[in-house]
Amino acid sequence: MQLHLLCGKSPFLWIKAVLSNEWSKVKIYTYQEIFEQTILICAKLNEISDCKMEVVAIQGLESVNSMERFSVEFERDLDRFKPVEEDVILFYSGTVPHLAILVSKLNYRSLMKFHSGKFIVSGHIEKSIDEYKLDLDQFFKLQGYSLIREKSNTSLALDDTAGEIIFKSNIITNIELSYFGKIQIDWKKPVSSGQRKKSVAGILQLIELFGRHSIEHNIEDPIIENWLKNVNMPFEMESEEE
Repeated sequence: MQLHLLCGKSPFLWIKAVLSNEWSKVKIYTYQEIFEQTILICAKLNEISDCKMEVVAIQGLESVNSMERFSVEFERDLDRFKPVEEDVILFYSGTVPHLAILVSKLNYRSLMKFHSGKFIVSGHIEKSIDEYKLDLDQFFKLQGYSLIREKSNTSLALDDTAGEIIFKSNIITNIELSYFGKIQIDWKKPVSSGQRKKSVAGILQLIELFGRHSIEHNIEDPIIENWLKNVNMPFEMESEEE
């Protein structure tokens, strides 16, 4: 069986989908914004899996102003692919518009979803696959990082021979992986303006590394909590109550 999959905002579920079965081939539809990240993860996956992988860049929803225009352009883009064979399964962790067009254009007859610790395949192929247990350290390594926790410090290093430290913080109290793959980070409560700025700087660093959809930050501070609702906005120190 072949697995074709559509990347979501977080790579967690599609990584588990790849590792949960011995596929003859995996084809990954990804977006230009995360193309390099997808290539990196596939290179890491090839270190623990013999499966042949193909990565294809497709158009993301963010690059268009109307759904009608997106549908026309995406369908036209898919003209480069032939309809799939009967043994191909499509796992959808991406957007509904992408899924609908992929199914109608390329004639996918078997779809896979994740539910209650299993990957459920329905359609032409009916199958249930136990999930691969992916832990926090392995999840980081597959994205090119090593997690280091010692005493009060939490660090991330590049997972290569040099092992350069690219992130370090002594105000993270806990870090874990949620059931659906969110990196959940608990921060110390800031007690001063300087500590608040330090927390925000750390949060922005991690968003830069993993994207805002892959991380959930927990911090007991109303000002930062309010800012986290829209992290694309600059953090305004003027709004602080000293």
